[in-house]
Order: sequence, then structure tokens, then C-alpha cells
Amino acid sequence: MQEEKNHSLKRKIYNELLEGINRGHFPLDQFINERELTERFKVSKGPIREALIELCNEKILRSIPRAGYQIILLTEKNVKEATELRLMLEILGLKKALPLINESALNSLSSLNKEFETQMNGSSFTIEQHWEYNIRFHLMLNSFAGNSYINEVLNDTLKLIRRAYVQLYSDTDHDAYISMDLGRHKEIEKALR
Repeated sequence: MQEEKNHSLKRKIYNELLEGINRGHFPLDQFINERELTERFKVSKGPIREALIELCNEKILRSIPRAGYQIILLTEKNVKEATELRLMLEILGLKKALPLINESALNSLSSLNKEFETQMNGSSFTIEQHWEYNIRFHLMLNSFAGNSYINEVLNDTLKLIRRAYVQLYSDTDHDAYISMDLGRHKEIEKALR
């Protein structure tokens, strides 16, 4: 029972840390340390350390002895390779999905586009909301292929690209980028119809 509780606590901490890293909430030039996290989450070091080790195993963090954990910086090469993988996965998924896409699937895409457009017209639309929508759109489109493994790898790849975007391009103008994406997604929906 205690082991199960520790596992779910580790998972919760892992998810919050990963989300914070993906959203740029941890400064890239500072170390993440266990003591600060135990105070923040009000838990013992065990689940904190387990979550940090998992993030190290996934090459999101690296452990620096006696200093803490550091976010692994992504490079332009990482972005290029992840983008190539994304294209391969999405093209393969789309080829497999095309004969399976029906009116219900198209209506789902349309609803998601309308939801995004409504949110975008709100005054406080953020780049984080854009990324959430973008990932949802591409995963939904790819899900029509019915291959959960491709979708899982695509999800991980999109999250890596998102993390790279936060690290490499966080101070650029986002508005043009966001509206371009909505236009592209509507074009995809129209082409599928």
C-alpha cells in the first residue's frame, strides 16, 4: 500500500516537474535541487529523487554531483531531427488514417479548431495554450490511424519540440506563429473533407 502511494506521488511530482520544464518555468541557467523540491512539494526525498532520476533517464535532466540537476539544453540539431521524425510519423499516420477518416472524425477536428479559434479570440491566449492545442490537433489527426504506438512516439516528439521551442525561441513574437497554425489546421480539415 505504501509502495503504491509512493509510486503515485513520484508520478505526480514527475508530471509537475516535466510540465514546468516544458513550459519554461525552470530557469535554464539554474540547478534544480532536491531540498528545494522537498520544501515545495512537502514530501520526503524518496519520491523527489525517483522523479528526478526518471527525468535523467529520459535525458531531460542531468545530475551534477553536489550541485543538483540541470536541464539538458536542446540544440538546433535536436529540433531538426525531432521535426524530421515528426514528419515521418505524421505522414505514415495520415497515409494509414485516410481510408478510415469519416464524418465523425472530421467533426472532431472541426470542433477542436473552433474551440481553439474561440480561445484565441480571448484576451489572454498564451503560447502554452497554443502548444496544448497544437499537440491535441496533431495527436487527434494521427489517432485516426488506430496505431497507439505511433501516437505515443508522436506525442513524445511533439513535447520535445515544444520544450526546444521554449528553450530556443521563447523571446520571439508568437502571435503570427499562432494564427498561422490555426490557418494550417483549417486547411488540413478542408483538404480531408
